[in-house]
Amino acid sequence: MDRGITNAPAVIAERAKIVWLSLKGASARTVSQQTGASLSTVYRWIRRWQEEGSVRTRPFHKVKRKASWCVGPNKQTDFMDKWWSQQLVLVAVLVVKGTSTGMAETQQLLGVLVGQVVDKHIPPGCHLVLMTHTLHSPIVPEIISLLERNGLWKLADTRVVVVGGTTTHPRAVLLHPSLRNTIHAVHLTLFLDQSSNFMGHRLRVVSVPFFPYMAYKKESDHPGGPITPTDSIDKRLLSTIAGKLNVSFDNFEEPKRGFGLAKDGKFNGLVGFLQREEADFCTMLGATADRLRVLDYIRTYPSDLMTIISLNPPPFPQHSALIRPFEKEVWASLLVGVVVWGIVFWVMQQFWVSVTARQRSIQFSKTLLYGWGALLEQPPLDPSVSLSGQMLAGWWLLFSLIIITGYKSSLIAHLTVQSKTQPMETLEDLVHTDGWRWGTEPWVFTGIPGDYYAKHTDPVVKEIHRRMEVYDVDAGLKEVLKGGFSLIDSENYIGIIIASRYTTGNGYTPFFISKKGFPMTSAFGWGFRKGAPNYELFRQLIHGLEDTGIIKYWMEDVIDHKIRNTRATGEMPAIPDLTNTEMDNKQIALSLNHLQGAFYLLFLGSGLALLVLVSENFINI
Repeated sequence: MDRGITNAPAVIAERAKIVWLSLKGASARTVSQQTGASLSTVYRWIRRWQEEGSVRTRPFHKVKRKASWCVGPNKQTDFMDKWWSQQLVLVAVLVVKGTSTGMAETQQLLGVLVGQVVDKHIPPGCHLVLMTHTLHSPIVPEIISLLERNGLWKLADTRVVVVGGTTTHPRAVLLHPSLRNTIHAVHLTLFLDQSSNFMGHRLRVVSVPFFPYMAYKKESDHPGGPITPTDSIDKRLLSTIAGKLNVSFDNFEEPKRGFGLAKDGKFNGLVGFLQREEADFCTMLGATADRLRVLDYIRTYPSDLMTIISLNPPPFPQHSALIRPFEKEVWASLLVGVVVWGIVFWVMQQFWVSVTARQRSIQFSKTLLYGWGALLEQPPLDPSVSLSGQMLAGWWLLFSLIIITGYKSSLIAHLTVQSKTQPMETLEDLVHTDGWRWGTEPWVFTGIPGDYYAKHTDPVVKEIHRRMEVYDVDAGLKEVLKGGFSLIDSENYIGIIIASRYTTGNGYTPFFISKKGFPMTSAFGWGFRKGAPNYELFRQLIHGLEDTGIIKYWMEDVIDHKIRNTRATGEMPAIPDLTNTEMDNKQIALSLNHLQGAFYLLFLGSGLALLVLVSENFINI
């Protein structure tokens, strides 16, 4: 016989229901009618319960029990036996969750519980009475009647333990007439109504500094020593939780200030403390699949993007102002257009001369000069000899007017306001720029960014990782100021440093922060050791603060306070002024610097004319 099927939970529950109905005084026929089992089945499992105390299918061995419950109205167990007088009767307050209100459903649920508990956990001679969390439950009268029928009031030495909350229900159980002679009775309180009060319990919190999320002041020079959190998002969260849940925190830092990397399944850093259960939870930590296997996680705030910090893009040289009004495609189209129009115009005129047999013809050079002169607003005499030629010349003049108008307006703007070169926005820009260098901070390689660079399969990211240099934040920004170098760092973190220490009072900074940051993790939050009892309460409270917008407000407020306080108390480093002061004037007088392109063009034209002169003289000799 397949023991796995006959011992299935549903089968055990049905057998336990048979025993339970018999225990509460129902006849075998009544039990058969209510359960649908045959009379022989009912008798068999009642007998098995009496003799073995089990309803599991196993090789039958008759084991005489030292005592048993009453199994029928006409069979009374001798409760005065000496052995029984030392037994423990456990009255457990069972919180039955759900919507089961019918008697049949209640009995079935109780049958499952009795079957599983009695069959697997209760040794022979130890009996368990289950009760619900309310005296109005339909289970309570059944349990009480069972106690009365079996004469529990005669067993004065029976140990009675009531486990429950702080309400009047346990008191009502202990004062029930069935227990009027009981000498030994104990009430164990679960304090279910005080689960949101930690009674000042102290939790160990491990942290790594990463503003604006976490900042602290060390209380000693010893690595891994105690810390005092300073104004930051996590500091405000900890203060709010402490006041709400009546809990205290022992804060200490991670000795190596590492977030956590895995090696052979073992983590270091913050995650390692939680994996080894040396801390209850940690502040500011990114979520990854590997980390979530060894800890519980609460999303606290959005993740910070990694971004590129470069020197502000320099302006284009002024001598290129004459060609910047048009893109290179427009210049190429104009050059081709002049030549093509000249050819078409010359062919049409030559065809007209050949058809009309007129002696007058037109030179090809004149058609090209006419098209070029029209674009310069100085066209020579109209070379057309027919009406069709005049129409073609007229449309060319209209085209030239539109081109000239657009060029003039754009030229004035480029002469007065210098355009800037393309800034470094993406990792592709760094890789594809010849001679460009980049770097990041050391802490990046102690957490998720280190895994991101090392394990990414994209060729661009691999090249970024291969040529990555390591600097602390101030040294990295100094390299950026030298030019040809970009710093890759966390957007909020580096933005606060630049705004508070590298930005003048009028808002000028020499650094450009890319707006095309790239994420490395889905969110930032707190990590908890597996099974931490405070996890669920913390999760509810933190998510409530996030849903109301409090955490978002804290983020903006913490950043603003940090920038203002740093500017007020700190010394600003020397910041090179890379701006063009002429652009601050309301009226700009064009200087030689603005018009240098025109002079270069004049020199170029004069040089070409000189070469043509030499060529003509050489040909005529």
